[in-house]
Amino acid sequence: MKTLTIPISARNLERQDPKETLELLRRVHADRVFLTIGNYRYDAASRADNFDVLRRMVKVVKEAGIAVGAWLHSFDFHDVGNAPFTKMAGADGKTSPARFCPMDDDFLDFVDDYIAELAASGIDTILFDDDYRYGHLGRLRAPCLCKHHVKDICRRLGEELDAETIGNYVLSASPNRYRDAWLASKGEGLDRFARRVRSAVDRINPTVRVGVCACMTTWDGDGSNTIRIAKYLAGNTRPLIRLIGAPYWAVRENDGNRLIDVIELSRMQAQWCRGEDIEVLAEGDTWPRPRYTTPSSYLELFHAALIADGGIEGIHKYMVPYDGHASVEQGYIEAHMENASFRASLEQIFADKNEAGICIFEHMEKIKDACLRRADGQEINWERALYSSASRFISQYSIPTRFGTDARCLAVFGENARHIPSPDTHDYLLDGYAAKILFDQGMDVGIEAWMGELADGLTADTQTPDLYHPTSDTYFRIFYPITLQKATIKPNCRVILWYVMGNKKLPAAYLYDNDAGQKFLVFLFDSRFVTRDASRNYMFQRALVEGIRAIDPDALPVICEGNPDLYLIAKQKENKLTLGLFNCCADRVMQRKIKLSAPIQSVRFIGCNGTFDGNTVEIDRLGAFDMAALEVEF
Repeated sequence: MKTLTIPISARNLERQDPKETLELLRRVHADRVFLTIGNYRYDAASRADNFDVLRRMVKVVKEAGIAVGAWLHSFDFHDVGNAPFTKMAGADGKTSPARFCPMDDDFLDFVDDYIAELAASGIDTILFDDDYRYGHLGRLRAPCLCKHHVKDICRRLGEELDAETIGNYVLSASPNRYRDAWLASKGEGLDRFARRVRSAVDRINPTVRVGVCACMTTWDGDGSNTIRIAKYLAGNTRPLIRLIGAPYWAVRENDGNRLIDVIELSRMQAQWCRGEDIEVLAEGDTWPRPRYTTPSSYLELFHAALIADGGIEGIHKYMVPYDGHASVEQGYIEAHMENASFRASLEQIFADKNEAGICIFEHMEKIKDACLRRADGQEINWERALYSSASRFISQYSIPTRFGTDARCLAVFGENARHIPSPDTHDYLLDGYAAKILFDQGMDVGIEAWMGELADGLTADTQTPDLYHPTSDTYFRIFYPITLQKATIKPNCRVILWYVMGNKKLPAAYLYDNDAGQKFLVFLFDSRFVTRDASRNYMFQRALVEGIRAIDPDALPVICEGNPDLYLIAKQKENKLTLGLFNCCADRVMQRKIKLSAPIQSVRFIGCNGTFDGNTVEIDRLGAFDMAALEVEF
């Protein structure tokens, strides 16, 4: 990675002697510091004080030879009660406690003046935080439906509607013009804010860069998208995006995300940015930052895995105490320095090689055309559309992944099936919901008939179900029900996983080749509603490995079963394969034999030792939350 960026509170830097903090920054060779200044200050005296602190600390950091930017919230106020602007609102009229809507022209006038003053402070860059969004506002339903948005949506539709009526249309099962107008209006709000900010900066200093922190709904569901927003903010400078998805999420499994999921989420967003000439930073956040809360190993695994991926230019890495004295927590710095040589080796061995693994197709904008209600009428949470259920399911089983469409075989789950480019030219790994979408479109996916859109498998019985893998003749009890999709499958489908209860069973996964020559591996559950507890199971891993080998053996260059949360990244070129092993588990790796696709000539071990014989490598040890890499020559 080229860029190491570190955030520090401007006020905290001043309230202690900055020398020790600056020494830490030099020690880790920080390229840029973002001085945080928090929310907008409406009160004139508070605003002046905040900018005075910033200007003094900008000078201090620049004198240390480090580039400096300012990082602030996008739509939030420090003194909410004083700000006379329109708050973001939901369909029921409830408003956000502190977030104001950029469709309010008076708010934009305030921001114009505020950002112009910020641009004159001596900074090189402005970064807006991930409150640059309409989604994830807690109790608000279908935001934003403030008075300005309702008026704009009605203008677009040529109808007079209230917020509640619009919200009900937006969240209905089928796509409709009301949802289209809602998305277009929200997108206009985010875009006009970006254009106004760029105009304000250009009046003062057109060389100042302006970037944005992505959020879940600014990739899909807020009407614009992160790339478009970043380009508006950039003007004639290079766009800058800090991605969403941080190591601290994994501590509490926010939205069900484990550490592997956060890494995968970052890789997916980076793939969307390819070819756009955008500086892309990972969110190396350890909030609230002492290692009592977020261990340094989480941050280091995250950073190293993204170096192996190679799609991200830098990292926004939270290593220096954010709101306390620099001496209080230096563990992140120590871990960063200890892993410096390992990261350098990763960068070397993964460079100039092609991604290997099963190719996951994730369409960036799905909400517009999505079904937003379950069969029972329950609303589906559109704000979580960013999370890839295919990625979550596959990557936890030590199966290397990549993102895109440049593969014969694509893993396509859920609503993504509506957006596959050239659907007749691929083989597929599908969940049941994607299979149903393709079936409804006329593709032969091995289904004869659907017997109900959603069914709870055999969970009406009181017994606890098993998963049965016939190839290995093994059962494994599951204690969480899996919502299966009941279907009659064709006689020439080969079931490779059964859902069993007593003497009753349903197919859980099958292989199928259709008459057009397409191959399918289908898991007959709707991945949107399968809990993580239910999906984490050795039988799913066995079925995935068997199924991928059947439909696309080249997509499985390595097999290493039996190690929960051992995350693999693979790249290859000609007769060489590089493999990153990232153990995101509290257990050491116990199944240490790694099977490769061809006889091995030599192995370079990095971070571990080992032996090889035939097409198998055996590493000596990989501890809990530890990492290693192999460079194999065939």
